Amino acid sequence: MKHTRRLVAAALICTVLTPAAHAGVKETAHEAKQDIKTAGKKVGEGAREAAHGVASTAKAAGHAIASGARTGYDATKHAIRRAVGKDDAPEKGAARTSESK
Repeated sequence: MKHTRRLVAAALICTVLTPAAHAGVKETAHEAKQDIKTAGKKVGEGAREAAHGVASTAKAAGHAIASGARTGYDATKHAIRRAVGKDDAPEKGAARTSESK
């Protein structure tokens, strides 16, 4: 009879504690999932910011190169036209008039 009481008591304790243990594990798993999602979002936001920074820098560099190339092209074109005597563009600082056309 003594062993039966111990067995029933052990079974009762296990029956009572199992849902509590299951709930604790479930809460811990949910918190871990939320932490992982938050960390993933932060990594994604950091990557997005880095990509935007790289794109912005590349765009600025591209614009600077294009502007320099355009300026160099125009300077070369005008230098050649001046040498040939066909340059219609006024010299720097000179006002353009209808007579200089």
